[in-house]
Amino acid sequence: MVGALIGACAAVAGGMLFEHCKRHRDRKRVASALADEISAIVSMTTARNYVPLFQSIAAQIEAGTNVAVPLLIGEPREMEPMMEKHIDRLGLLGGDLSERIVTFYSFVQGIKLDIDRMANGEFDDDLRAKAFLVRQDVALWKDADTVANAVLAELRAIAASRSLLSKAP
Repeated sequence: MVGALIGACAAVAGGMLFEHCKRHRDRKRVASALADEISAIVSMTTARNYVPLFQSIAAQIEAGTNVAVPLLIGEPREMEPMMEKHIDRLGLLGGDLSERIVTFYSFVQGIKLDIDRMANGEFDDDLRAKAFLVRQDVALWKDADTVANAVLAELRAIAASRSLLSKAP
C-alpha cells in the first residue's frame, strides 16, 4: 500500500515537473520570437529614419504642397508573422505583458493602414486632414516605440530565464 502511494506521488510529481518544463520552454520561445520581431520593427524604423521623413512630409503638406506619401510597407497584413504565430500563447507571458504587446502591434497596424490609405491617395483632396493624420501617426509611433522598449526588456528577461531544473546544482 505504501509503495503504491509513493509510486502515485512520484508519477504526479513527475507529470507536474514535465508540464512546468514544457510551459517554461514555450514561454521562452514566445518571448524570444516576439522580442526579435518587435526589435526588428523598431530597428528598421530607426535605421530608415521614418520619423524625420514623415515629419518633413507633414510640414510640406501643411505648407500647401500635396506630397505623395510613399508606400514603405508593401501591403499591410492582418498581423506581423511572429505575432500571428504566437497570439494564442500570449497568456504564457503573464501579467499585463500580453496587453502591452497587443497595444504595440495595434499601434503598428494602425500606422500601416493609415500609410496605405494615404499612399493610395485617399486624403489628397483634404490636405489638412492628410497632414493631421501624418502628425498623428508620428505621435502614435513615438508611443509605440516607448511601449516597445519596455516590452523588449521584459521579453528578453523571460527569454533568458532558466527553468527550475536548470537552476539545480
